[in-house]
Amino acid sequence: MSDKLYTLPIEKLVRIILDGYKEGKIFGYYKELFFNAIDHTKLKMMRYGQILDTPLGVAAGPHTQLSQNIIISWLFGARYIELKTVQTLDELEITKPCIDMQDEGYNCEWSQELKLEKSLDEYINAWITIHLLNDLVFQNPQSPNLIFNVSVGYDLNGIKSEAVKKFLNGMNNASSRIEEKIYKIAKMYPRISEINIPSTISDNVTLSTMHGCPPEEIEKIATHLMEDWKFHTTIKLNPTLLGVDKLRWILNKKLNYDVEVPDSAFDHDLKYDDAKVLIKRLTECSIKNEVEFNLKLTNTLETNNQNTSLPGNEKVVYLSGKALHPISVNLAYKLQNEFDGELDVSFSAGVDAFNFADVVSCNLKPATVCSDLLKPGGYSRLKQYLSSLSTEMEKYSSNTIDEFIKAKGNSSNIKEAALHNLKKYSEEVVESAKYKKNMFFKNSIKTKRKLTPLDCIGAPCVETCAIKQDIPDYLFQTANKNFEEAYKIILNENPLPGITGMVCDHLCESKCTRMNIDNSIAIRDVKRFIAESNSTIPITAIESKDKTKVAIIGAGPSGLSAAYFLAMNGFQVSVYETKSFAGGMASGAIPSFRISEEAIQSDINNIKFLGVRFFFNQKIDKAEFETLQKDYEYIYIAVGAQKGKKLNIEGEDLPGVFDQITFLSKVHEQKERFKGKQIAIIGGGNSAIDAARTAKRLAGLDGSVTIVYRRTKYEMPADRDEIKALEEENIGLIELTAPENIKQIDNRLVLTCKKMKLGEPDSSGRRRPVIIQNSEYDMEYDIIISAIGQHVELDFIAEDELTIDEKSKKTDIKNVFAGGDAIRGADTLINAIADGKKAALSILKNHIAASSLSKQTKIDVKEHQLKLSNRKYGKRITAISPDMRDGFELVHPVYELDEAVAEAARCLYCDEICNICFSVCPNFANTYYETLPRKFNCPILSIDKEKVKVVAYSQFVTNQKYQIINIADFCNECGNCDTFCPTSGAPYKTKPRFALSKDCFEADDNIYFWNNSVLHLKKNGVVRKLLFNGTIFIYSDDQIELTFNEEFIICGMESLTNEKIEIDTSETAEMLFYYINLKNNHLFNAN
Repeated sequence: MSDKLYTLPIEKLVRIILDGYKEGKIFGYYKELFFNAIDHTKLKMMRYGQILDTPLGVAAGPHTQLSQNIIISWLFGARYIELKTVQTLDELEITKPCIDMQDEGYNCEWSQELKLEKSLDEYINAWITIHLLNDLVFQNPQSPNLIFNVSVGYDLNGIKSEAVKKFLNGMNNASSRIEEKIYKIAKMYPRISEINIPSTISDNVTLSTMHGCPPEEIEKIATHLMEDWKFHTTIKLNPTLLGVDKLRWILNKKLNYDVEVPDSAFDHDLKYDDAKVLIKRLTECSIKNEVEFNLKLTNTLETNNQNTSLPGNEKVVYLSGKALHPISVNLAYKLQNEFDGELDVSFSAGVDAFNFADVVSCNLKPATVCSDLLKPGGYSRLKQYLSSLSTEMEKYSSNTIDEFIKAKGNSSNIKEAALHNLKKYSEEVVESAKYKKNMFFKNSIKTKRKLTPLDCIGAPCVETCAIKQDIPDYLFQTANKNFEEAYKIILNENPLPGITGMVCDHLCESKCTRMNIDNSIAIRDVKRFIAESNSTIPITAIESKDKTKVAIIGAGPSGLSAAYFLAMNGFQVSVYETKSFAGGMASGAIPSFRISEEAIQSDINNIKFLGVRFFFNQKIDKAEFETLQKDYEYIYIAVGAQKGKKLNIEGEDLPGVFDQITFLSKVHEQKERFKGKQIAIIGGGNSAIDAARTAKRLAGLDGSVTIVYRRTKYEMPADRDEIKALEEENIGLIELTAPENIKQIDNRLVLTCKKMKLGEPDSSGRRRPVIIQNSEYDMEYDIIISAIGQHVELDFIAEDELTIDEKSKKTDIKNVFAGGDAIRGADTLINAIADGKKAALSILKNHIAASSLSKQTKIDVKEHQLKLSNRKYGKRITAISPDMRDGFELVHPVYELDEAVAEAARCLYCDEICNICFSVCPNFANTYYETLPRKFNCPILSIDKEKVKVVAYSQFVTNQKYQIINIADFCNECGNCDTFCPTSGAPYKTKPRFALSKDCFEADDNIYFWNNSVLHLKKNGVVRKLLFNGTIFIYSDDQIELTFNEEFIICGMESLTNEKIEIDTSETAEMLFYYINLKNNHLFNAN
């Protein structure tokens, strides 16, 4: 693979655009998404004596290097184009991958990847094409009203070099080159000759200096640009200008980032006092030379490479995105306050659709974007910036941006108003949760699913769900108010929708694609709404003559799951339960403020309705187990973990010390009154928090409940919602503390503990707690509850005899299966349900006939793009006030109908369309295409000199409508598609790679190339060819020539080798698939 970029000549660029536009798309984006400036005249602003249609732009970087990037940016509303920084050194080795945009952004040092001459050519191509599209797409007779801002670096000698001078001259006057290019495309678009295309592409420059550039060097460069070139000049400043104490206070203390900004970053960067002098002098220089002088805030922030996915050889990386926003806003206020609001400042640091209007109201404009566009939705995110600004302007009845700034700042003086707005905003962003690091949320969309060259689409929420619930389908039905159908879809895979709608650990939400767009869909809450809305709908088993008898030991979630799926298929199922009720922990231990009795009983009643018989208060011993083996054809062991684990410390058997199972069960059954005002819970899981929240309700308002945990709250295995509830309900947390022993002194329990510190990560990924020697101390309590886990007690079989097959859940004992806690130990409810389902499927011999539901197409590409482009945070259920949580009423209400419908409608239907790698690639290296399902029988050929015969068959099969290829010319292997691909793979490494240019094809390997209707594949240096002669397909390589039709039925074979070999023709079938589906693709028609 090669990370070298290959550019398109203008005639090929325009041909691709015009052909795509015939289908209503440009580089894959539908025209309905584009921003039409004619409809938004209120957003105009002035810059360098020119009109900008909007105060929005794209920052110098990956979105402003290739012509197509610039063009698409403009189509989505960007009007201030900060071109990729150029310098005299234009053949650099750049570390790859070079981008990590998982949450806050990081990148390696990343300069231009094109030679200066190529950069100039790309910018001229983009300039001409934008003017063409202004006419074609918008029929706009006016100028496209945009500015190309040149970015140069990095020292005076380089900027004075002949190569850079030639580049700057070419940007300042490109008349001859524009004329040549217009001639080349005039036949394709004759109106191009009538369009006024200015020959001056840019008369303005942003100086991008290296970190550590001395102030005198900066001043010399800026003076040179203003005096000798008469360029409007902008100086890009570094965030370190804010000062070491204030910057680290914001980044590390207020925003919670554990990022290290090295002292050297402050030592070698421009100092604030030097900057003040520099700004004053350069302002005077600009006045003298009758040009404008501006500041750009800010550059990225130099940090140590600690927790990023970037290569370890890069000791320093550069921070951008949301973490940089509060820092740069505060630097803007510091400078504007220093200069009484007189500075002209453009801004680029963590700008997005939700803060763009705030930034503009501070007169920080134009605002440019990079990091946000590297996330799902990509360029299409830009349009929402402008609609959000328009909405804010309407709130203030403003017809211009200046009016908006003054109205929001409540002043007729725009500088005073802007400074007022900036001061207020600089204070807000430091406190806003939006910019803080969420220490609980490790927000990677990556799953274990393998990425494949074809048919890679799969909803990550479903992939992560233990029972493989068809989440997109029931969300679709909910969004369309087909609630009964949604309920049927849920029941098809999930026998306990009422229970899981309330207490499932909902890992699906941690892998929802919207997590990288706005926030994950509240999948569990929608499921709860559907379950509660349809709980009275009867379910029926499939009619079956099969009366196979199955015994299930344990009526917890795993046993209920197995019973449901077996009974749905007509089996006679009997469930034996030690307790007097079904439901396991859900019924007997999870507090009623988290789950309702109605939800539990609704699910159990469904299973009873199917004919399942329950036998309660049945303790199964060895003799009874042997009886069950005689009476039933199959047995499923689903015994729950009902015994609390021991602390194994002195004093844990004292009165007043309980395990959480005993404590919660007794509270639930109201068998014992717990008296005590000071209560400690030892542990950090969900059960520990259940015990703590229950104890708090028993202790009353004057009571004190504290969790003692050996790590910190950020390593707690409990759900983050439960941890949040701890804080809301005023439950204490003592971190990094481990119990040593318990003593009883004067009717009080004395808990002796040792302090801990965090060491290296263990197998769970959490940092291991390490005892600090001689750190013992005592705490006194009335009640101590141990909640460090549960274990299973099997009275009828030795645990070492319970060896199972993980997939089938079959044990070594004939016709006996096991799952749930019985084999896992204490685990999640959803895993227990999944085990019961797997066991049922095995018993049914992998045949399950629970209502077969037909699927319908939920979304097309255009609607998918519209959804991605419009970020919309979902509404979360508001819990009842902590002041009202003194009893056991449900803390979380259920969605109202309209709320559930709105939340479900946010689904992107990732089971049908993904295209995330398409949207996050700034260069359009990953592109999608549509296909029909294909299935080819592929002969495996045995070749012995001239003899060829078929010895077997393999198959080539594709089922999905949407596929992805990688355009190698545009791929610089930045790694961004890897970050956001919901599989374990990287699209730029795995997807079929196609070259648009012969140079790219010849320089690379494992790559396809179209040339004169012949499809070439170079693999391991050998070129294979496939062509269609109008009648039949002809394939050839160095070993064989094949002829076949479109169905891959071979009608001719000729050996081209003297060797004895065997060939699987599935690779040839794959070439045929690409030929059929891509032969009319506009990317390749231009070849």
